Amino acid sequence: MKLESALKHFSPQGMHISDDVKGTSPDRLTGTDVMAAIGTTSSRARFGLAAFFGKAGISKTDEQLAVQALARHAMDTAPKNVRKAAGGEFGWCMLVLAQFAFA
Repeated sequence: MKLESALKHFSPQGMHISDDVKGTSPDRLTGTDVMAAIGTTSSRARFGLAAFFGKAGISKTDEQLAVQALARHAMDTAPKNVRKAAGGEFGWCMLVLAQFAFA
C-alpha cells in the first residue's frame, strides 16, 4: 500500500464509479486496512508520519509535532559557533529554523 493512497480516506469526495470489479481491484482498501497501516507506521516512524500528514494538510497537530521534532534535532546537532551566535535565544532560533525547514 502506498502512503499516498491513505490520503483519500481523510477527505472522501463521493462515490467513485468505475468498471473495476470491487473485490479484485488492486486499489481496493477498506477503512480497517488504512487504520492498521497508519497504526503500524505510527508506532515505527512517528516523525515521518507526522511530517507526511502535516505537509498534506491532514492534521495541524502532526505539523506541530514534526516542527518540534525538527527543532529538537537542530538543537542536538547544532555546531558550537551557531550556539554561540544565538546566545540566549538559541531555542527560539532553532524553532524558527525548523519552521523554515518544514515549510
